[in-house]
Order: sequence, then C-alpha cells, then structure tokens
Amino acid sequence: MNYSVHTIKRTTIEIDEELVERAKRALGTFAIRATVEEALRRVVASAEQSGSRPYRVQTWPMGLRPGIDLTHALQLAAELEDEEIIRKIVLDRERVHAARDAKAQDNGEEKSSFNTLRSKLEREL
Repeated sequence: MNYSVHTIKRTTIEIDEELVERAKRALGTFAIRATVEEALRRVVASAEQSGSRPYRVQTWPMGLRPGIDLTHALQLAAELEDEEIIRKIVLDRERVHAARDAKAQDNGEEKSSFNTLRSKLEREL
C-alpha cells in the first residue's frame, strides 16, 4: 500500500463569482473548494503531460540613477507623504492665525471708532 501524507493549506482568496459558477458547471463540481482543487489538478496534469516549461518574463534594466535604492521605496513614499501632511497642517494653522489676527484687528478698530463716537456724544451732552 502506498500511504502519502497530504498537507492542507488554509487560505483566503478573492474570486470572481461568475467565473467560479462557470468553472463549477465545466468541472461538474458543487463546492468552491472542490472546484479549485479539481482545476488545480487538471492544470498540473496538463503541464506534466505536455512537459511544458514555466512561463518566463524577460526582465530589463530600469536605468535607475546612482544612489536610488528601491528596496525602501514604500518607506520613502510614506515619509514624503508625512512631510506633505505636516506642511499642510502648518499652512492651515498659519491661515487660521492670520484670519483670527485680522478679525481681532477689525474688532479693535471697531471698538476704537465706537469709543471715539461715544466720547464725542458724551462731550456734547
């Protein structure tokens, strides 16, 4: 007897529902798990029978400038984004302070003109 140990990998994937339904009909399966397993079995069997080689993509040099290290590109992008957020917050605060100062100055001028008018009226009475 040939006993083999199979390991099962639990995973979560996003699959187009219409494609799954079409695959179920084509393979004669009812459950998603059975459909995926049967599809994988058929792909592997087909590849083993035809002796096909895995698909290879030819790579090309990107021509990066010296000193640019893309291994930390996401970290750099995050840092640049953080700097931009800080810049916008500072700019917004400056606008709020400028508006508040302008309003205070307008209120001060209104108070000053009100006091002048009041003192004139008091003198006339």
